[in-house]
Amino acid sequence: GNILTDANEITVTIEEDFDGTKEWPSTDVQKLEYASIFGGEVTLAGDVTVSEGLIVRKPMTINLNGKKLEYTGDDVLFRVKEGASLTINGTTTNSKIITEPTTTSSTGGNGYIAVVYEGCTLTFNGGTYEVKSTCTIAQANGGKIYVKGGTFKAKEYDTNGVKDHRYTFNHSDSLKD
Repeated sequence: GNILTDANEITVTIEEDFDGTKEWPSTDVQKLEYASIFGGEVTLAGDVTVSEGLIVRKPMTINLNGKKLEYTGDDVLFRVKEGASLTINGTTTNSKIITEPTTTSSTGGNGYIAVVYEGCTLTFNGGTYEVKSTCTIAQANGGKIYVKGGTFKAKEYDTNGVKDHRYTFNHSDSLKD
């Protein structure tokens, strides 16, 4: 049949060295991107660096598997939307998520691990979580965050010289009064 419109011409090229199999997604980064769109479970095979934030649209589980997931992008690592859920399993203290954006906003608003929107959930099951550029690990923007274990470290919040950690979770929730 026609592909998208009438009168298309398609060329198929087969690589000379093609061995007959090609797995996609094949890298941990590709697997994270795929699962954020279509759902599923990703078990990290090695340490991973991600530079672009991901929008989680289907139920997704990440097994850190004793590995480190580092986010170097300038926004939020995971935005959980559209009724989705994100579960992060960290079986050992070596299971880590660290965010360290290449640029830091003056208000410290980039580098969150997650923002969870209305009707969505985020669950932390063990592991170590550190945000180096901001005072907030995760924000429930109408969604729900469940902490069932883990170690959490955020930058101190500083208001006119008064430092504290009051915003480690849920810095602001636009849906709450």
